[in-house]
Amino acid sequence: MDAIKFLQDLTVVLLSGAGVLLLFQRFKQPPVLGYLAAGLFIGPGTGSLQLVADQHSLEALAQIGVVFLLFALGVEFNLKRLAKVGWRALAAALVEVALLTGAGYAAGSAAGMAPIAAMLVGAMVAFASTAVVARLLMDYGGGRHGWGEMAGGMLIAEDLLAVVMIAFFTSAGRIGGGLEVAEVFAQLFRFGMFVTVTIVSGLLILPGILSMVESSGMKEVRTLVIIGTCFGVSFLTETLGFSAGLG
Repeated sequence: MDAIKFLQDLTVVLLSGAGVLLLFQRFKQPPVLGYLAAGLFIGPGTGSLQLVADQHSLEALAQIGVVFLLFALGVEFNLKRLAKVGWRALAAALVEVALLTGAGYAAGSAAGMAPIAAMLVGAMVAFASTAVVARLLMDYGGGRHGWGEMAGGMLIAEDLLAVVMIAFFTSAGRIGGGLEVAEVFAQLFRFGMFVTVTIVSGLLILPGILSMVESSGMKEVRTLVIIGTCFGVSFLTETLGFSAGLG
């Protein structure tokens, strides 16, 4: 990645985002719509304008932005409060995903798609954009209210269901439309181990590290450790075949 081009793209992204957000705020529109508009404006669809020099740098910035956004949302919640709405959130997410997947599958089948392709369409319809919902929750302070915890719990439940879906479609795609159950369970086992290790590390190891950092009295070190942890876990999930945002 060329450093000069990256700086150019970073400048375009930041200034475009700021300008569009100010415009949307003036007309009392949600900030998330401003972000979408900025993306449309500087993306490859702008044709001859070519505002972004390197498309890969734009994708990297978008990925970093999603990681920061979901990390910030995660800070708003805690395990005890989420556990209270856990089963309700999981049940609601299961019903939502089942109904929307079925509707998408029916639409795909009616359009003449193969069963696996129609199911993929249904899955795409079923899952809400975690990044968009997360931004709305943060804008309206949902993470500090009961309904926000429910919505956050549903987002987490949808991410878990998405892992199951990804395992299913990855297995089916590799063997030409069939399904290898062992491969699906292997994917789910890896995810379960990752979640277990992450929670145990977060409860037992991370607090001690943060206490040691806090005792140093250097805010810069604290910030670096927190951001490093955020991206470290995101890198781990990406390496394991899951999304960085899930990390």
